[in-house]
Amino acid sequence: DDHHLPIHLLAMASKFPPEKVVERENAAECLKTYLNAKPKSTADFLTAIQTLPEWLRDVAVLSDHVQDILNHKIVMRFPTMILILDAFFLVLVIFMFEIASGDTIDYLFTKDSVDPDARQEQGAKWGHIMMIFVSGTYFLLRETVQIISLLALGNIGSWTTDMANWLDVMLIFFIFYYCGIMVSNEPLVSNEAFRYGCAVTKGIMWGAVIGFLKSTKVEFSVFVSGVFYVVQQLAAFLLALGIILLAFAQMFYIVYAETPECYCNTKNPGAEPFPHCTFGSSALKVYTMLMGVIGNDMRYSTVPLAESLYLIFAFIVIILLGNVLIAIVTDSYGVIKNERAEMVFWSNRLDFVAEMDAIKNIGKSITKCFPSKDREKTRPVHAEDMNGNPIPIEEGRKMVGLTRNGWASIMNLFNPDLYETYDVNPSSFEFWCYVLVRFVAVVIVIPVWLGVGLFTAGWLWPPQVREFLLKQKKVAVSRADLSEQVAEQIDGLKVEINKLHSDLKVEMKTDRKEVVEVKAEVEAVQAEVMADLLQVKEIMVTLLEMSRDHLGNAR
Repeated sequence: DDHHLPIHLLAMASKFPPEKVVERENAAECLKTYLNAKPKSTADFLTAIQTLPEWLRDVAVLSDHVQDILNHKIVMRFPTMILILDAFFLVLVIFMFEIASGDTIDYLFTKDSVDPDARQEQGAKWGHIMMIFVSGTYFLLRETVQIISLLALGNIGSWTTDMANWLDVMLIFFIFYYCGIMVSNEPLVSNEAFRYGCAVTKGIMWGAVIGFLKSTKVEFSVFVSGVFYVVQQLAAFLLALGIILLAFAQMFYIVYAETPECYCNTKNPGAEPFPHCTFGSSALKVYTMLMGVIGNDMRYSTVPLAESLYLIFAFIVIILLGNVLIAIVTDSYGVIKNERAEMVFWSNRLDFVAEMDAIKNIGKSITKCFPSKDREKTRPVHAEDMNGNPIPIEEGRKMVGLTRNGWASIMNLFNPDLYETYDVNPSSFEFWCYVLVRFVAVVIVIPVWLGVGLFTAGWLWPPQVREFLLKQKKVAVSRADLSEQVAEQIDGLKVEINKLHSDLKVEMKTDRKEVVEVKAEVEAVQAEVMADLLQVKEIMVTLLEMSRDHLGNAR
């Protein structure tokens, strides 16, 4: 009645804490069974997977059915177009913002100069500002459509919990804010604030580039997720490290307070200041020493206590904690790289594909409001490629089918078995015709086709090119993965054997108790039987004596 898919119900019923191991395993098996049935790949289906708890979502994205759906949808023309437009406008806004902000900073800091040669007469050019504004408008429109589509699907929570979306919002705000300043050439606060703000904005732009790459390449996806995972694992270590650094900074500061080394700085302002005369400079020096920038280590030789502190600092912080930091980072990043690499990539791709499906649904809803007689009344059916594999529903359309067949025909020209198939040799006229056709294809047809496809944001690319660029192949299991799986199975068997050994001990103790109880019961029965036999014996003796007495009296 609520129009919930089974996976929706599973998401609502699977809020088990980590302690519920058996319940989580049962829920994962139910999800695998459902996905093995290959449910239809609708926008609601992908949205439902997004609403799953993280531990169930990891199971879902590793399913062959879900990966096939994501591969099929990512190579469609619309998602490809959005990816190319995202990349184009990101590159455009970065370069235009660099040029425009540089011109504006030069103008703001030189407009009051008395030297006419050093003075810049105008700020950023209008053409550069308009390109930045167009890029910002594209990002704003894209984010707005995404929010509207997720609201229509009832999954706005996935947008609010994704930090990449908030990064996009910050990027859009700073683009329009600094565009306004570049137009007016009047900073709201100060010239310095404008310069610092531009630097922060450029950092956000490059962060957006990393966010874009993580949805297209598994290496970047693993890197970004690995950084966040390592930072989470380092929380306790960084807290302890900060306390230790502050402690040493304060000790060095107290040791050198009111000493000749600090008096020297007061008497000779131009000399290199001693690093521990103030607490701030002492903390900064301790931090740089952690990075390996020791400087002149003889500066501590004048105070024995400072020299001892330096030796203790070198051992505890540089040698011990430095190696601990390397070990934690290596181990934590290895978890993402070796165990969660595939999960991380497919989760990022799921987010992007679900977003594209949601936007397409909004577009379909809008087109339904304006019916057209020329629109096809029947929905296109699935087609098959040359290998018999299903092609997404969009690929069944006429133009895409033509581009697929046309690209396949061009690629067949470079088939190494072509000459043997048609019995062509260099002495024949057909051979040189094939050579000419190949030359035309390499020099003219393929570059022009790829260029036109890139100019149309991938819309006119043949499906094979989009599949080559975006379709993620299933990673083969390496020897390291196999050895890790075998090790895990061996560990599991060890646990089961230990458990069986414990159970056998308990059963043996129980059996021993039962044997002792049976033995006691047998002994009790035996005693009773012996007592009964003694009574019988006594009765027989009494009867024998009575019979003798009776016979004696009779005589």
